[in-house]
Amino acid sequence: MAQSWCKVSAQLDSNPKVRRAGNLGRQVFEFALRRNAELDAGGVIPRSHMDPWYLADVLMMSGQSDAESGLSRAVQAGLLVETETGYAISGWDDDWGKKPLTEAQRKRIQRAKSRNDAPSQKCPDINGTKPDGPECHAREEKRKEEKRESSLPRAIPQSVPEPPQALAVMAAPDLGAMAVTPAEFSVELAARAADPAPDLSKTAPASAGTPEEHPIPPGESAWHRKRRWWDAMLDADRKIRAAGIEPNAPSLPKNFAGENELNMNRCERQLIDGGATASEVDEKMLHIVAVAETEAIAKGNRKYFLPALIWDPKRAIRSADTPLSAVADRGARGSKTGDGWKPRAPPAPKRFASTADEPDLTPDPRTA
Repeated sequence: MAQSWCKVSAQLDSNPKVRRAGNLGRQVFEFALRRNAELDAGGVIPRSHMDPWYLADVLMMSGQSDAESGLSRAVQAGLLVETETGYAISGWDDDWGKKPLTEAQRKRIQRAKSRNDAPSQKCPDINGTKPDGPECHAREEKRKEEKRESSLPRAIPQSVPEPPQALAVMAAPDLGAMAVTPAEFSVELAARAADPAPDLSKTAPASAGTPEEHPIPPGESAWHRKRRWWDAMLDADRKIRAAGIEPNAPSLPKNFAGENELNMNRCERQLIDGGATASEVDEKMLHIVAVAETEAIAKGNRKYFLPALIWDPKRAIRSADTPLSAVADRGARGSKTGDGWKPRAPPAPKRFASTADEPDLTPDPRTA
């Protein structure tokens, strides 16, 4: 048997008529609402269903007198109206006339709404295309694919902007002309060791402390600023190769992109968050390259002269405040003496106490 439902306001208990009817009158009125929905009586409940003895039994009241009192109070409060055939719910046509939908009616409405909300699978007849032909289906699939792609998260583009014309054509470095003699190398290394790290406590003008080969142009953009720092690293790479340190090592990338560009942005952001001005940030970023170059020359290898390590935020923030002299002190290629930097002597050959201790290097005739 299908269940019947009746609508009851959430503010029924605070309604003035219900409060005037009291507890017994409210129980009788709520019973009238439920019985009207069950019988689909149209707002008029037959008298047989509102008889006091029946109300007392159904509502489990203490006696028939309570049912009579509740019915009388509901009528006096204006909730019910006595008619010839029974009791009518007051204001049924205005407030309660809309019947609740049955389960079958709700399903029919839901199906109709789904059909109306669904996108049409037919496209209009344009240029002779049939409404439900293959071309129409292909167009519909294309729209679905575009919608699906637009909902996916977009990846960060890794493309590199085109450099200006002045930077687009770069002549190949002449490694022969950049060759450094041992005497010149010693003088340059000693000068680097005496060069302290930039002092951020002093405010300098926009171009102060910047190497002459990488000045700050006026009105420089963020891309060109990173281009200068990257070119400074490439210049240091050429100097390291010219000094004879792994000249045949793989070439460094000519442009910054991907993770290298992200690391450069992180390094710059760390310096700015630390309170550095624009000129101080530029000095520090160039100093990071100088530290990596000095370390490679001092150790005689370019193991750590890689973009991924030079611009690593954790290493770079330490390099930005590290004097070049401290980097040279850690060099494994030379030792600091009173006369400057000198290469370490090669290890002495192993000596034996007597000829008897020397290994017998005579070939075995059985294997000769």
